[in-house]
Amino acid sequence: MYNAEYMGKNHSDQFEFFGFHDDPSSGDHTPAQTWADMVIERAGDHRRRIAVLICNKQHQEYLKEIRRHCITKGWVQPRAIMVTRAVESEIDKECGITQAFITKDWGWATHLAFEEMGRLLDVKFDYVPPPPPATPGAPAAGLATAAPPRPATTVAPPRR
Repeated sequence: MYNAEYMGKNHSDQFEFFGFHDDPSSGDHTPAQTWADMVIERAGDHRRRIAVLICNKQHQEYLKEIRRHCITKGWVQPRAIMVTRAVESEIDKECGITQAFITKDWGWATHLAFEEMGRLLDVKFDYVPPPPPATPGAPAAGLATAAPPRPATTVAPPRR
């Protein structure tokens, strides 16, 4: 379910979707600094700002850079959702991510992104996967699954 193309096809009238592949060996690799720069570039424009980022733990430095920039300028920060096996105490506090937005499941990360976008627009989306089943010892917002590395995805409201 974690797929910017799917999300864009089904909700392109409400949002503009971007997907970035962070595996250097892939043919469509985008360096993390490229998407981080795009987030920062759009942050001051409330119609083009990136509303939600889905990323993994290796993107912490970029999240901190984006957060510092937004705080300095007084702009709204994007909601960051992190897919990782780590827990909140293992994530740099400067990233500003709480346990509610840390998950081990890419499908659940998509669900959280849709929830956040729906909250921003006060709408309900037709695709919202059910919550993951409870896994003993796992945080409430995630499954104990080994997900393969995935690209960072950014989501922004459409241009008007």
